[in-house]
Parts: sequence; structure tokens; C-alpha cells
Amino acid sequence: MSFGRLRRTILGVSGFLTSRRFHSSPRFRGPIGSCISLAFTIVVLLAGPLLSGCDKNTGNPLSAGATGPSILLAVNSLGNTVSAINLSTDNVTLKAFTVGRSPNQVKVAGGRIYIVNSLSNNIQVFDTASFAPQGTIDLGDGANPMNIAFVGDKGYVSCLLTHDVRVVNLATRAVVKSIPAGSGTTGIAGANGKVYATNTGYSTPAYLPGSVTVINAVTDAIVDTVAVGTNPQAVEVGPDGRVHVVCTGDYVGIPGVVSVIDPVSDAVVITIPIGGTPGSIAFSSNGTAFVGYFSDGVATYNGRTYAIIDSSTHKLIGTGGAGMASDGNGFMYVADFTNDRVVKLDAAKSVVKTYTVGDGPVSLAVKQ
Repeated sequence: MSFGRLRRTILGVSGFLTSRRFHSSPRFRGPIGSCISLAFTIVVLLAGPLLSGCDKNTGNPLSAGATGPSILLAVNSLGNTVSAINLSTDNVTLKAFTVGRSPNQVKVAGGRIYIVNSLSNNIQVFDTASFAPQGTIDLGDGANPMNIAFVGDKGYVSCLLTHDVRVVNLATRAVVKSIPAGSGTTGIAGANGKVYATNTGYSTPAYLPGSVTVINAVTDAIVDTVAVGTNPQAVEVGPDGRVHVVCTGDYVGIPGVVSVIDPVSDAVVITIPIGGTPGSIAFSSNGTAFVGYFSDGVATYNGRTYAIIDSSTHKLIGTGGAGMASDGNGFMYVADFTNDRVVKLDAAKSVVKTYTVGDGPVSLAVKQ
């Protein structure tokens, strides 16, 4: 086995063991699963120095037009890198910059790029023009941060293993408050002056009821808890202004749904029976909801009428779906974790191009 293949195998197993799919899966529950996760984490730490020299370095991201007006950023969770795709020239820089361990999300806000590193328990901040590092937000040992949402001058970070939301002062890059949420806090989004954090309810022998913790973004006080479907993992605000919560189900007998919350009443107004085991969501410029199935493709529904267009049994492209992003110009981009690529779809949802990126892309964001 080559060093490259060995590295991918070790990091692939370790990344899964520390991911939301491992901690949420009924097949990996209890103390045995925890011991396996710890053992593989130790293996990765010991193997890191030996295998780090096997990475590919494709050069300066500026050579790929990374300072252009429209760049797609792809976080590669196995390679601990970010790839940059110039959407004007289609040039790709495989390793635009390196990040922490097990990066889970990339977001662009306020002229900065934010990378949520789950195993490093931090968020790295980079300049959008040069990709130069600007600082690090330390979230504390064992937090296992998953996602970040921005409201005003604050960032809200969902922390899976500590079951809380960390409030970050973006100016000082310091955690100023920890807000207890529910079990397995994962997805997070802001709407109507509030923050919505999904709680997967992971437990044994069965999931607890899924819920969403609602936080007042002015006072940072919890104002409500909304009951949703089983194992809610992702959340985004739709073109209807409502909060769309992707509930994965229990991977066995309870199928996935999307619970739609009215941010005025904080009540579920409709449950969309999307089916399967969805885990991500993004909206196109025409209001279509793209629901990802990690490595199994993408379903869609109308983000305003909630009518299902492409169901879980008739998915688009048949692969990918770990993360998605819209460029605002009619094109959608889908992260294909298994094949190390990003798939570009046009307004008709046809594949028009694929881009090779780094190891295990899971999250996408467009830098205008």
C-alpha cells in the first residue's frame, strides 16, 4: 500500500469516527464506539508526521485567479485543506491553504473566511483576498464544533459533544458565552433576530426526540425549544424567510424529513417527507431547495410551495451531496466526498462541469 493510500485510509476512518455520521449512527453507539474512536485518533496522531510529506502542493492560489471576483471554496475534510475554484476561468488550486484537523464547514462573512475545525476545536479566520491567516478562535477542548452562523457582530457555533452553542465576539475572536442546548448540537442558522440550533438527540438505545433551540440574538437567552423530526442535522433559511431543518431520521426505520419553522411564531408549519437519510441543504438562486445525501446524491423541492421535485428515490447525479452552494447566477455546486470533486449544475439541474479538488470535500462557499 502506498503512503498516499495509507494516509487516506487512516484519515478516512478517523474522520468518520469523529463526524456527525459516526456519532449519530445507531451502529456505533456506547462505550465500544468511544474506545474505537479514541484508538483511531491516537493512530492518526502517531502517523501524522510520517504521512504529512505525502501531500500534493499545487502552488500559489493567486496563480489560479484566487483574487478574482467569484471563487468557490471547497473544504477537504480528509486532506485538511481548502481548494479554490475560479468560477470565471475554471482554474482550480487544489491546496489554496491548509487548515486544522477534520474541517467541517467554510463560511464567508464580513470580508473574512471562517473554517470550522471539528477535531482541532477551533475556527480559523483567513483574509478573503490573499487567504492569509488572520487569527484563530479557540473553542475549548472536547467541543467538537460543527457549524457557525453570524448575527450582527457575533458568531454562534454549534458544539456537538458539549451540547451547547458558543457565542463569539468576532472583533476580539473570543468566546463570550456558552448557551446550553440539546443533545448533539449540530446545525445552526440565524433568522428574524434569533438563532436556531438543531439538536440531534443522539442517545442509546434510540434517539431522543429531535429539537431546535431558539436563542434571542440580542440577549443570548433561550426563548423557545421547537420539536422537529428525528435527528435534525442541518438548517438553512429559505427564500420564504422560514427556517428549513433537515432531519436525517435514524438510518434504520425512520425516514428523513424537512421540518419548516416560522421564525415569527417559532412553530413548525409543514413537514416535508423528503425520505432517505438527508444531511445537508442549500438554496439555489431561483428558490429551489437542494437536499444532500452525503455521498448518495441530491433531492430537491420548491422552497416556497414545498412541493417535492426530485425525491430521495430519484435523486440528481447519484453521488455527492455532503455540501452544496449557489453562486447566485443560476448555478449550483455539489461536493462529492467520495470522488474528490465538485459537480456544477445549471438551472435545469444538468451537470455542466466537474472539478477535481482535495481529499474529501464536505462544505462549499462562494467568495464574491
